[in-house]
Amino acid sequence: MIPSDIRGRQSDVLETVLPKIQHPALRARIADIVWTNDLRKGGVAKVAIDAYCDCIEGLMDGSLKAAFPVDGRHLVDAQTPAHRALQIASATSKRGAPLPDRVTSVMNGLYRQGLAEGQPVIFSRLAQLCVDYKLIEAKRAAVDLETVATAKPELYPEAIRMSLDYAGVLYGRVGDRDGEQRCQLGAVRQMLRMRDECSQAGAKASWVMDALMRLRHIRCDEAVALENELEAELRRLQRSSLREMGTFAVDIQIPAERERILKIFAPMDFSTALKSFALLDSSPKTEYLKAEALQRAEQNPLSGMMAAKHVDDEGRTVVNTADAGSGEPPEDWFVHMIGQAESFRRATVVANSIDPVRLLITQTIAIEERHFGPIVGQSPFVPQLQASLYALGFARFFQGDFASAAYVLIPQLEPSLRHILKARGADPTKRRDDATEEDRSLDAIISNHRPELVEILGEPLLDELNRIFNIQPGPTLRHDVAHGQMSAGQCYSADVIYACWLLYRVCCLFLMPKWDEWVRPGLAIEESGR
Repeated sequence: MIPSDIRGRQSDVLETVLPKIQHPALRARIADIVWTNDLRKGGVAKVAIDAYCDCIEGLMDGSLKAAFPVDGRHLVDAQTPAHRALQIASATSKRGAPLPDRVTSVMNGLYRQGLAEGQPVIFSRLAQLCVDYKLIEAKRAAVDLETVATAKPELYPEAIRMSLDYAGVLYGRVGDRDGEQRCQLGAVRQMLRMRDECSQAGAKASWVMDALMRLRHIRCDEAVALENELEAELRRLQRSSLREMGTFAVDIQIPAERERILKIFAPMDFSTALKSFALLDSSPKTEYLKAEALQRAEQNPLSGMMAAKHVDDEGRTVVNTADAGSGEPPEDWFVHMIGQAESFRRATVVANSIDPVRLLITQTIAIEERHFGPIVGQSPFVPQLQASLYALGFARFFQGDFASAAYVLIPQLEPSLRHILKARGADPTKRRDDATEEDRSLDAIISNHRPELVEILGEPLLDELNRIFNIQPGPTLRHDVAHGQMSAGQCYSADVIYACWLLYRVCCLFLMPKWDEWVRPGLAIEESGR
């Protein structure tokens, strides 16, 4: 329910009963509703202001209690009525006129009592109200906030940090550079106190990273020295956090499915087997994957409620993804959830389809580069200058040398996408302001030429290429290979094996309508050895 739901006659009835309402909080809320429905009723606005002030005074003298006291203090609930009293008083006063004496007096008393009680969270909120409505000078509030923050160093660190943060803002507003830096450094030290209260290295590393992000904006020698010290500590904690991570095993073997597929492939000739190998799986539609992610979130609510940090092999955070939120989940949440499910699907396909069929074919034919010449030489997806590289990569892939296959095949995706775009009449070139030009990167190609690529490849296939080779969180295979970050062990992972097969599939998809005419004769020659 909102005020406009009870406007008109119902609101008039509420106005008539206002004098009979004894409790100040209820009287304030009812008067506020009546005034909100008709801003011309200045007398009702004054009733609302006085009632909100009564609430504040009740919390100050103890006749009213907070719903959830902080450190035994009840002023935590004074913020809401104080803010609303200030809003109504400001809205009903003439421009430039001072606020009503009652409001000014109550707010000054509230500020003094908050300062005397010395609870940093409560006082920082009250100080902000007083500064925003020009009841207290920014310089005075900054000094008082710093006093409250440093009075009891044993208090909860986040409470002290909140007070120091606002004090630093106010010092900066009045041009006190020393005071601003002092409070900023104090806030960083409170974050490091939070680090000390954590037991896990990963949690400690998170607080150290937050502290380092703060130190970036502090220009003084002490900040530089502390930053250097924390950099070394961060790397140590990140490496230690890897030892805290657990693993779990999932059986992805489906013997019945594997045997079914092998029975289908066993009687095939070489050309039909290579053609059918490219059709072992297909790219799922993004709409289906998003619907599946939402369904999993409903079944496992924690997976949707929690944001995630994705770390690399050294424990460094490489990307953060948000939680699902209360409405439509953000795009990076879908990327994270889809990435988890797709990683499992790829591993299952590799274990039960791709690897068994690959081994079956190599047991029949001693695979060499020449066997893929008829495919890469005819495929519109393969640039002429890259054809021999594709043939070499596919041969190493079928032979089981996945390290060579990965480092040969994965870099070829970019030139292939540029090739098919140019054939379509698009220009995947970036022109700089100094009149020089260069080819766009993989991410820029997919982002800037998505409509053309969707028309050529289809949306499901393009999205799958993007998930595996480009976007984070995900395998980001193109980045890892380009920067030499893919280890020998990673080359034998399911993601890499699937990626090599996917490039083979894309090459073959362009040839499917004319396979028997363009490819089969060449494969027959290579199979016979002539």
